[in-house]
Amino acid sequence: MVSSNIEWFSYTVGAFSLWGGGFLFHWGVMDYPGGYVIHLSSGTAGFTAAYWVGPRVKKDRERFPPNNVLLTLAGSGLLWMGWAGFNGGDPYAANTDSSMAVLNTNICAATSLLVWTWLDVIFFNKPSVSGAVQGMITGLVCITPAADMGLGDLSSL
Repeated sequence: MVSSNIEWFSYTVGAFSLWGGGFLFHWGVMDYPGGYVIHLSSGTAGFTAAYWVGPRVKKDRERFPPNNVLLTLAGSGLLWMGWAGFNGGDPYAANTDSSMAVLNTNICAATSLLVWTWLDVIFFNKPSVSGAVQGMITGLVCITPAADMGLGDLSSL
């Protein structure tokens, strides 16, 4: 029931307004690898699920240690590599657009990882692996809709 409502109200409206010659496409809106349609749909689903599930119970919030740091690093490395392929493969050709997408993806992920680690040092007096991974994922998510833009070094901001 929930997934059909999400598909009907969130994904369908976004997809048909942008992809396939929708009205947003005619206004010049660009959605490189589905950043608008997919992120808006999944964000709406996540917000709705978090609202209905509610906050964690108090005992879960007090102590929540990382489970396996080595697997976190391995998984985040695979995620970064796959995300670069996802953004770079969107033009369906090996051209300057795909090269720019891979470059922008890597620059943004690395910059976000370093900034998040630096903020961990400032606010918590020590860097953390989970913070670095969170920064990397934040950078990957942020660059996805504009990965093909020819901004070069400015894209990491």
